Amino acid sequence: MGELSSWIYPLILVAAVAVFAVFFARRYLRYRDTSLSEQDRDVMADFLITSLRENCGGPDRPIKLLPSFWPSFGWSHPEVLRLLEYVTARGWMTFPNYSILQNGLLFNTLPDSAALTPDSYERWTPRDPQEPSVVFNGPTHLGEGDLVNNGTITYEWTMIERDVSKLALGLHRESLRHDGDLAQELEQAAETLSQALETNNLNDPWVKRTVRWVADLANGTAANIISAGLIAAATALLGKL
Repeated sequence: MGELSSWIYPLILVAAVAVFAVFFARRYLRYRDTSLSEQDRDVMADFLITSLRENCGGPDRPIKLLPSFWPSFGWSHPEVLRLLEYVTARGWMTFPNYSILQNGLLFNTLPDSAALTPDSYERWTPRDPQEPSVVFNGPTHLGEGDLVNNGTITYEWTMIERDVSKLALGLHRESLRHDGDLAQELEQAAETLSQALETNNLNDPWVKRTVRWVADLANGTAANIISAGLIAAATALLGKL
């Protein structure tokens, strides 16, 4: 009996290690097989950094993250890990005392604190909406004839591109919450905006039509099930296009 009991604990330990190894292997494979396009990573990074910038006291000053922070984005665990890699490699964020291999894969946890770098802190600093990105005064040559102007023309496509990117990702995330025709329509709208961004063609009439369609959801049967924030973002963007 004593001989048998002496084998039980080592066997239990070996079994526990084997089970843990299997779980780790599955996590690693999901992480390895998860890929994000550069556009997806940029849009996700913008969502992440914008949400942190609002409560950031300065560059290189860690922000404590609540347990509900990461789930609020709706991203999978491997997608978040890929995003952490991206924003770290770009020099936009740091995650104190966090390792993707040890914490993210071995223990299946996400950072509980994060800090913006001087680069991202400045880049994502909110600008005065009254300040134009570019100002043309008087006659201006834009490549296809002269633009004659009696006043000041403001050009803010950089800000609009960011808003369109946010809306596209928001539509994609919203489509995952639904099924049937509504899910397909939301995903198609997200695809239309993403394609316009990729081709640098935000002047395409379909962009404005798509944004208007999202804004008009507030007046239809889907009003009670569509995110109010999504509709508000589309309504605000519609006024800029």
